[in-house]
Amino acid sequence: MKTIISFFNSPLGPIEIVCTEDKIQSISLKPNSLKSKENQLTRLIKKNLKAYFNGELDALNSIPIKYFNLNQGTPFQIKVWKEIAKIKTSKTLTYKDISIKVNSPNAMRAVGGAVGKNPFLIFFPCHRVLGQNKKITGFSAGIDNKKFLLDLEFIPYIN
Repeated sequence: MKTIISFFNSPLGPIEIVCTEDKIQSISLKPNSLKSKENQLTRLIKKNLKAYFNGELDALNSIPIKYFNLNQGTPFQIKVWKEIAKIKTSKTLTYKDISIKVNSPNAMRAVGGAVGKNPFLIFFPCHRVLGQNKKITGFSAGIDNKKFLLDLEFIPYIN
């Protein structure tokens, strides 16, 4: 299947969308260095990103998980990503919460590693994963971007 690479200019910077006709491979922050291509799926993703950044916070929930290529992670990472994808708009979970949900209650660091490798920026909302007591922790797209997304969703946090 042909891979399409498309870009969306967001308040966070250029978001690269990589997909085939029916599967999303990744959504990440990357410099826009290639000519952007389009297909039906990239247009849908861009429409949802635009709505999300315009305050329609539930817009990202309309793309079913079946469109995301989860085969690029380990079985543990895939479990974690599926749990992250379930976090509702304006809600948060801790690394401990997720470790319990994936039946590895002492694996908070491993959960953190899986969260950091999440290939579906914003759509699998790893920015909604916080440390104990709503403490802000790392974010693969940068702490300032995590704060921006949390503020956009009116989620309280501690620096």
